[in-house]
Amino acid sequence: MRLMGLSLTTVVRLLLALVVLFGCLAVYAVGALAADLTFPPLTGRVVDAAGILTPDQRGTLEAKLKAHEDKTSDQVVVATVPNLQGTTVEDYANRLFRDWKLGQAKTNNGALLLVAPSERKVRIEVGYGLEGALTDALSRVIIASAITPRFKTGDYYGGIDAGVDGILGILSGDAQEWQRKPQVRSDEVDPGQVAIFIALFLIVLFVAWRMNRGGRAGRGGGIVFLPGPGSGGWSGGYSDGGSSGGFGGGFSGGGGSSGGGEPRVTGRIADVLPGGARARLAQAVSRAEAGTSGEIVVMVGRRAGAYRSVVLLAALIAGLILPWPLIALTGWSAVTILLAQAALVAAILGLSQIERLRLALVPRRLRSARAREAGQRAFWSRGLSRTRSRTGVLLYLSLAERHAEIVTDLGVLGRIPAQAWDGILAELGGALARGEIEGGLTVAVERIGACLAEHLPAGPHDPDELPNRVIVAD
Repeated sequence: MRLMGLSLTTVVRLLLALVVLFGCLAVYAVGALAADLTFPPLTGRVVDAAGILTPDQRGTLEAKLKAHEDKTSDQVVVATVPNLQGTTVEDYANRLFRDWKLGQAKTNNGALLLVAPSERKVRIEVGYGLEGALTDALSRVIIASAITPRFKTGDYYGGIDAGVDGILGILSGDAQEWQRKPQVRSDEVDPGQVAIFIALFLIVLFVAWRMNRGGRAGRGGGIVFLPGPGSGGWSGGYSDGGSSGGFGGGFSGGGGSSGGGEPRVTGRIADVLPGGARARLAQAVSRAEAGTSGEIVVMVGRRAGAYRSVVLLAALIAGLILPWPLIALTGWSAVTILLAQAALVAAILGLSQIERLRLALVPRRLRSARAREAGQRAFWSRGLSRTRSRTGVLLYLSLAERHAEIVTDLGVLGRIPAQAWDGILAELGGALARGEIEGGLTVAVERIGACLAEHLPAGPHDPDELPNRVIVAD
């Protein structure tokens, strides 16, 4: 995939570099501007530097705030400013609060309602002496339900007056009314959060592209089913999967059970089925074919697929589901929820690079279906259908999927009862669950040979048409 002559890798790298560059510039600019902030003087309980209140309105607010301060000693101040001088409303309010030294020195019982109308920003800053009563959650409720709706209609005094009433009511001990209001979320956008979200989005895009590239390069992947030709193949004839079976328990190479649970399929097939074991299996195939005209092939695969598309789908579904409980249970802003959404998708994709975790995300039925398809594809791609009498039989085992499959050609199909194949697979599954990989496969080959000898006995001139070696797909 190319954009404007550039590869997708180059585009992603350029976008990541731009995000880092703009992030650094934003941090530098905010820091430089914040160092030179200037504040209006504290001339009273209402400082209208933005000029949005009339003298009568200021007088009414002053009287409310004075009465509360005389009664409780809590110092609540309203400030309007023309702009935030390039910094955030949180930083400006915090620095203005400290510059004015609101509240009593010993109790720090001050509160500031800051309004920047030209930038559509509102902030309630509270000293630590009042944080227990006027919490961040209650402040968000006051801003969202009392102040912002009136500001949107141009009623600045109405919004400030309602906000002051809410603050004074809570500080006077009447917080129940505000606690009963539905939880609201802030619509403020933090530039730092936006930069992090963009970076996470680009990381997700890059990982998804890498996963898709891995699938195309033949390392597995995709959830598209590619069945083999319809003229043969045992496993396609039954709704329960035909002559196939998964095996439970754990297994490890060299015999001996690993103790139940999911098997630890790590390393290469040579670790669980070394060369000597494969040579003995090849000899078992030669012995089994001696009494039949059928051809037996054993194939062992490390895994039938990488399931990268399945993991990508799971990550996207999780990302779509996550916002709903966050919306219902938190007051997080939209940007924060988007950030959590992107972080979840990135975490799932990152963890899925560990093979065992990726396989754990894939449903067992899908793993079994993928193993069945791999067995059927292997039957046709390895030329097992090219025997003279179409009597090829493939015993396929996929370690990661914990699935065994028997695929037969037209000359065998229908001649041997399904119960016979099912019994062989059941016995093989038990041996594999005990960790007896070589022994289980050897017995399965002998049983397949016996079935073929009974229904397809050897003729006077039956050449050995297929090699007897064990095929390994590591």
